[in-house]
Amino acid sequence: MEPWDMETQTIKQEMGTPTRRWGIGAFVGVAISLALAGCTPVALGVAAEVAPAVVTAAPTEAAPAAGAAASPVVRSVAVPWVPPPDYLTSDEPTDAEIRAQLIATRQDLCQDMELASSIILNVGILGEFPGKIQAAAGMGITALEDELQVCSPSDDDAKSTARLINEVHQAEWLAKLHLTAMESATMERPRMRPVNADGSFAAFLTLHDVLITQMRADLVALTDGSPTLEEAQQMGVFWLEVLTAHAQAEDEALFPIARAVGDPTLIRSADVIEQEHGPIKGAIERYMQTLAAVETGQADIEELIPAAREARALTELHFGREEATVIRPLQLLLADEQFRPAVEAQDAALGPWLRAHGWHGF
Repeated sequence: MEPWDMETQTIKQEMGTPTRRWGIGAFVGVAISLALAGCTPVALGVAAEVAPAVVTAAPTEAAPAAGAAASPVVRSVAVPWVPPPDYLTSDEPTDAEIRAQLIATRQDLCQDMELASSIILNVGILGEFPGKIQAAAGMGITALEDELQVCSPSDDDAKSTARLINEVHQAEWLAKLHLTAMESATMERPRMRPVNADGSFAAFLTLHDVLITQMRADLVALTDGSPTLEEAQQMGVFWLEVLTAHAQAEDEALFPIARAVGDPTLIRSADVIEQEHGPIKGAIERYMQTLAAVETGQADIEELIPAAREARALTELHFGREEATVIRPLQLLLADEQFRPAVEAQDAALGPWLRAHGWHGF
């Protein structure tokens, strides 16, 4: 084995130790038990207040006020290295190699649930989580805790290969349940990213927030168990008359402004982000086609949900990437008046709708 490969194996073993030592079931079980024991959002808020605030800009030094307590120093959190998987090198792997891959995959999925559980605790959605994961799984907490035992230490050598395959599927399902419950809980809350901008840049970022708030509200109405045709049509109006108009205004103003700066990285980012409009448009088209079938009695209204969820997820990811790779770099490179045409294009396309939904403009 090469030295670098030995080092990789050592790091992977160290990373896997927590899962093998006590398993995700104990961690998530504690989280679920806390919530069931009556940890209200108010109580959880106390823990949130103790946590240091996220540093989003370089701090400025200032003399503390007389008698004021010293603020804790916020340190950057080191990002752990996540090694790539050990790929099979043989076209005809042995049973032992296959079993090793299955065990490693199951452990990785269990560690993913540890990460999810940490996020659940840190963002303050613990109180909402048990009900949502029960709804997603269609079973109670006790049954879920039994399922989580798949991540507890056990004698893998005594298990059949078929059982290991089933445990991988089980761990994958549990990870998906956690992510689904997290996504549902966070959808009910405002976006957590700060604006950290003024003028035209703030106006652009906050119009994203307005769009996301309405999109989430429409999706909640469509998925609440008793959607109406009027609610489905309202979401169709949002897709065609609001989000599509927003994308067109970006094509006409935002991306040309970004490319005009002349920075190769920014030009590449603008190209990539503009191309993301295509998949979103495709999801919207599928929604509208299904809506037409619903309106004529050829489809059930629930059949709209997959396309609606896809369009919503693609749009929020697109907004996040656009802000990180296009808007924030432009914020460093352009004066406010140079970026203003990007917001004016949005105002011309959607101004009345945006203001009616809480946007304050420039």
